[in-house]
Amino acid sequence: MFGSLGILVSVLLYCIGFGLLSGRLAVMKGSIMGRFSRRLMFTGGLGVVAGSVLSACAVSRPAPSRTEGFSSSPSPTEEPFWDDKDRSGEVKYWEFQAVGKFIPGTREHRAWGVPIPRPYQSSNGYAISHMRTSIGMWVSALNYLLLTGEVEPLKVIDPELKTARPDIVKLYEDETGWVISQDQSPLKGELLEPHPAETLENSKVFTWSARLKVDADALVFYADTKGSRPLAEALGLRSGEMQLQIAYVEGKWRLDTAYHSIYTVS
Repeated sequence: MFGSLGILVSVLLYCIGFGLLSGRLAVMKGSIMGRFSRRLMFTGGLGVVAGSVLSACAVSRPAPSRTEGFSSSPSPTEEPFWDDKDRSGEVKYWEFQAVGKFIPGTREHRAWGVPIPRPYQSSNGYAISHMRTSIGMWVSALNYLLLTGEVEPLKVIDPELKTARPDIVKLYEDETGWVISQDQSPLKGELLEPHPAETLENSKVFTWSARLKVDADALVFYADTKGSRPLAEALGLRSGEMQLQIAYVEGKWRLDTAYHSIYTVS
């Protein structure tokens, strides 16, 4: 009997230790001692009481979250540099800041509302797809220079302005001329090979065969003389195939093509 009483007391003290039944214990103890006979309490009833006490003492644990042990977002998988896609063809670009409706230049005024090319947030990854996107940014930045005389977008991909045209920039700075084109992209770029070639293994410097074409109807207008000449003639682009050199430097793609690799005029 005393052994059974000791078990009950131990159970009660266990509950007190966890601080879960401090108020209910006194009530339960009085009820058990007063309403049950000693024999019932220390025989079959003891198991019921002890079971009730243990159930009340059970420590509640929160159910584990479904996402426990998982990141809120999966870690991005690094894109491999090479892929099996044929990357040849015309390069296009879609990331621009709109500045109003595009109005082509005329003999009375320069072009207005020329959209400003902006770099893609993810276009600096070390992958062939991002390299191609960067070439598209370069062509778009050259077009922006031709229609506005501004070089800031070109600096993103060509920081040293190796491929800029100082003569065109000067026309706009001196307000002595501008480019007239119905197309907001008078210059088009085309890649001639499915993939670039790395100059040296692990150098992260590549060459890619390309061709640049100019809108045949585009003109350079000279405000001081009221004369004009074809843009293609003024630019003096090299005909046929040319080699673009692109390097991956400090986590960014950079066009590293020499001026005379693109133009025949100084």
